[in-house]
Amino acid sequence: MLQLDSLRVRHGGHACLDDVSLTLQEAELTILLGPNGAGKSTLLQLAAGLQEADSGTVSLDGQPLAALALEWRALRLAVLLQRQQLNFAFSAEQVVALGAYPLQLSDADTLKVAQLRLAELELQPHADQDYLTLSGGEQQRVQLARVLAQCGTDCRWLLLDEPLAAMDLRHQHLALHLLRQRVAAGVGVLAVLHDPVLAAQYADRVVLLKEGRVLADGAPREVLDSANLSALYGLQVQAHWHPQGLQLQSRLDQAVGP
Repeated sequence: MLQLDSLRVRHGGHACLDDVSLTLQEAELTILLGPNGAGKSTLLQLAAGLQEADSGTVSLDGQPLAALALEWRALRLAVLLQRQQLNFAFSAEQVVALGAYPLQLSDADTLKVAQLRLAELELQPHADQDYLTLSGGEQQRVQLARVLAQCGTDCRWLLLDEPLAAMDLRHQHLALHLLRQRVAAGVGVLAVLHDPVLAAQYADRVVLLKEGRVLADGAPREVLDSANLSALYGLQVQAHWHPQGLQLQSRLDQAVGP
């Protein structure tokens, strides 16, 4: 269990997070939705132990996350940040292989892991290609493959900030299908997305975050309704649930106040 209790973060007098508490379970895909600047990335970085809160705590299985050794955490938490700084001419395969470093595998086994993750994300033709020459969507798939390469037998959590950024529609669904496979294997996933329709299709749980506060939290059909989505995004949204999933209609010229 990953427990976030009463988290508060302020930047320049502005509350990025204001008393946010979440209890995240393994074997569950939780999707975090919200407008730009809602505090989603801050919340994910706190959950990963990459940022300190002004107040509040983060604990993993009842232990303060900050007190756990980095090596131990790297085996149990794999993190994809929104921005990836990589300016070296590594091949796609080499980038993915970096993810397996905490697992301390042999060179041969590391290569096998990298090749498997590349194959999962349909990147085999680009294995030897310079990462810097790939398209934005291809680079994002490589980064997701790198994080999945880190998720070995001891992995319990995947924390992903906009993992679908720049991906085409096919690869968005492929990536979410792979995350559902990890959930079925007992891994807890917290992912920041921007598409309520995809969240409705794949999530076990949806958390709506606005202005640093939790607006709603629960099963997709409970949370993704017209009232919540209109309040979340500041425009009139009509949400219709069908047997096939969620359908949305919205109009900017009918915007509502914050």
